[in-house]
Amino acid sequence: MDYFQAEDKLQRLNTQIIKEKSPRFILAKILQFILEITDDSSIDGKEAFVSDFLLKTNLLLKKYSAFGLDPQSTKEILSALKRITSVNEFNVYTQDWNSEILRIENELIQLETVLSGQKDFLDNRNKFYFPVLEKTASYDYHYSLIDSLQITLQKSKTTEFILHPSAVDVEQRIKKQVEASWKFAKNYVAHRYNKKSPILQIVIKFEKSYAVYEGGSLGIALTIGLISELMKYFELRHNLNFAQNIVSSGSIVESGDTLSMTEEIICTKLKAVFFSKFSIFVLPQNDERAANECYKKLKDKYPKRDLEIIGVKNISDIINLRNLIELKKINLFSWGTRKVLRNKTAVLLLIFSVLLLFIIYFWRMDDNPVRTEFKDNHINVLNKYGEVLWRTKFNLSNDIVKLVPSYIDQKTRIIDVNRDGQNEVLISNSNNGSLLSLFNCHGEVQWSFDHADTLRTANDTMKGFFNVQGIIDTLHASNRIELLVIIQHYTYYPSGILKLDLETGEQISDILWHPGSITSSKLIDWNQDGIKEIIAGGPSNGMKKAYLLSIDHNRLQGTFPTSEKHYFKDMKLANFNHYLLFPMTDYGKLYFPIYNAVTGNPTIINNNLLSLSIREGRANLFEESFGYGVRINKDFEVENIIISDQIVVKRDSLVNAGILNHPFTDSPEFHDLIIKNIEYWNGSEFVPLFKKDKE
Repeated sequence: MDYFQAEDKLQRLNTQIIKEKSPRFILAKILQFILEITDDSSIDGKEAFVSDFLLKTNLLLKKYSAFGLDPQSTKEILSALKRITSVNEFNVYTQDWNSEILRIENELIQLETVLSGQKDFLDNRNKFYFPVLEKTASYDYHYSLIDSLQITLQKSKTTEFILHPSAVDVEQRIKKQVEASWKFAKNYVAHRYNKKSPILQIVIKFEKSYAVYEGGSLGIALTIGLISELMKYFELRHNLNFAQNIVSSGSIVESGDTLSMTEEIICTKLKAVFFSKFSIFVLPQNDERAANECYKKLKDKYPKRDLEIIGVKNISDIINLRNLIELKKINLFSWGTRKVLRNKTAVLLLIFSVLLLFIIYFWRMDDNPVRTEFKDNHINVLNKYGEVLWRTKFNLSNDIVKLVPSYIDQKTRIIDVNRDGQNEVLISNSNNGSLLSLFNCHGEVQWSFDHADTLRTANDTMKGFFNVQGIIDTLHASNRIELLVIIQHYTYYPSGILKLDLETGEQISDILWHPGSITSSKLIDWNQDGIKEIIAGGPSNGMKKAYLLSIDHNRLQGTFPTSEKHYFKDMKLANFNHYLLFPMTDYGKLYFPIYNAVTGNPTIINNNLLSLSIREGRANLFEESFGYGVRINKDFEVENIIISDQIVVKRDSLVNAGILNHPFTDSPEFHDLIIKNIEYWNGSEFVPLFKKDKE
């Protein structure tokens, strides 16, 4: 492709995306164009062709969701994104993509969990979900997204409907639907509870705000939402809400009857629901047959995904079904007290003031952080009573935390830095824009640390920012506290260990570099020579194996042995104590052909054995990781191999099927096979560890 052909493609893409309204479609087309330019070695000045699109991609990624799409589509998007972020000359544009890529990967994990047959909890209270079609000029490109609406009612001089976001002139069909839903909701509450609605302002807010919505298919969700809010407005003893994990689609008329949709629209919306967390899809009764036919086709590809499709003729049918609607009575005492106090404003204000002063007093009495917790994608900082003092955003899914519980411990630390009795909080990768930050007890940043560097191998130059991957531990020197942290390149494999002055955040040591991630670490005087060692592990990219190293904390300089093409240029080997490599089992080679890794921080058994886990990955997203445990003595010799019963069953089933060879997993022969393939660095090369044991 020459310059003029590239320019022609650029202009045609600009013309195409101007006409498009679908962010997902635009993102796919832009990524396709960027890769075409990137992969063409004949084009000079590639940045000039793609720079605008790289910036636009950052905005489009914030709108992208893995939900509503077949996972394969998202995997293709992620693959394209990662290929682009690996291009060094684009780093200035793509460095902000990583958090969005992580979010999308987390959503993909959640989606694939649901498609495997597991249910995910969704709290529908005060939210009413519905699928919306995403317009595109491409007839073979159909998308649907799921949004939710929130409703507030306020007294007004005239009945007024406010939609947010909305065009200046509300689209006629959605306006008609809002009016019909409001009339049904008013009549329902008036008839059942003898409550005539006053003149109100009705504010309808769309949570995701994907676009200016058209059409009336939000009718079912909107009507249930209006009834729910009216019951709260009148302070009735009943609360009405959708049950958990429910999404609905379909317009209604004033009588509450549902109106059918076209088969094409039904199938497009069903796909959005199928590839989401919802377990029940409510729609007009006349559309139930068409929806089930589409559902059967999707089930052929994902047979474990369970979705219940329920057709309703009238809104009243939904309200009368207890698997769809929760109609709960408020506690009589709470309800009565609220009614009484409503007419005693002065008393209420007095009680509120006293309570506020009481709360403020006790908050001031205990504002000392003692622990952290991960909840709802935030790090919460708590006092000794378990009260949340403050919180900060932390872009990590619950699934990753469940998979590696020690992950949060590596990211946060409570410590009294200046020895004044008031604790500070260390958090890495928080949402304040810095890579590592020290916060005071009130959540105010005291210092922030980030690192940029350049490393070179025979074939690659890796430069740019390094994320602070974890906090190892602290060391008390004579006049300061030293902080040991792990850093890793935001795109590539190089990792490092360095020291900071905990009080100032300044770097006070050289960097110990490793050609692979550091996913496990511990600071301990394991060899009992009076100097604490860093014991760390992870995957070695060069050796394609899990590793475990030991080095004194005061020797942070140099690098570690690896393959020739992964050696860092102009860097000597570190003066380390031990370096071990752990083999892949035949099970690992069958499913995970790249390499294994040491995961989770090492633990101490009976004061004389170091216990660590070697993980080789998972056959799919829903199984536990396969791997084995290793017990190492103080001379860094392997005492024994530990393999769980669950893993024994997995591998033995493959042995019995003739897929893997004998011996069986729990046999001494299999354990010996692992031990014989563990290697150590003898100063000049890697040799079998078991031979060292016999020397």
